[in-house]
Amino acid sequence: MYSGSTLDYRSRHYSSPPFTYRGSQSLVITVSTDPEAIKPLVPPPLKPFPEGVMSVIVGVQKLVAPLEMTYGEAALSIPVKLEEEEGDYVPVLYLDNVTPILAGREIYGYPKVDAEVKLVVEDGRARGEVCRGGEKIVEMELQLGPAKASAPPMPARSIFNVKYIPAVDRKDEADVRRLIRIQSGELQVTRFCPAEGIVKLRSIPTDPLGNFPVLNVLNAFFIEVDQTLGFGTVAHDYLKEK
Repeated sequence: MYSGSTLDYRSRHYSSPPFTYRGSQSLVITVSTDPEAIKPLVPPPLKPFPEGVMSVIVGVQKLVAPLEMTYGEAALSIPVKLEEEEGDYVPVLYLDNVTPILAGREIYGYPKVDAEVKLVVEDGRARGEVCRGGEKIVEMELQLGPAKASAPPMPARSIFNVKYIPAVDRKDEADVRRLIRIQSGELQVTRFCPAEGIVKLRSIPTDPLGNFPVLNVLNAFFIEVDQTLGFGTVAHDYLKEK
């Protein structure tokens, strides 16, 4: 990476992968929702699971290398298949720090946007919130169970998103439109607490999360992990279809 002046066109506001995290914490609630609400979000050739399953995640990421940085991050995650490969499609991520927003969007194509993200864990309870424009759009409340001596296995899993860069000289067209695959890598779980809880999703004009009714909570937990995020691969190039 060129590390000169920010006025130089070669300069970037972030380093290149790999990114190493230690002790990152997340609340995860997996719910059943309306399958018809999920379908329009998932781009082909990905296919959502027919059951209408979605996870809501609110956490704190603790980056330790190539630089040290702590920031809030929340996401929606939808289980999908690419032919026979199973993974998760991420339609949106909310962050409270501009540097990982830039890196995530420009390197991986992650659909990261700015928001206020809060995670509080104390006295056996946990609360997660996401606010945009002063409006609360995600609210989670969990009652944590005892920490498990050994966590469930967390094997490597593909995360998919669409890297989309609009064309500079053509309306409603793209210079880059690719389906990106990022291998999550095996998570080293340092703390895991099963939980019971609720999640509320609300809509604002830019974020219609209320379109996803929470029909049933399938699973909930608090997790603390170590992880290294490397480069991704191009799973599909939409512009080559033309």
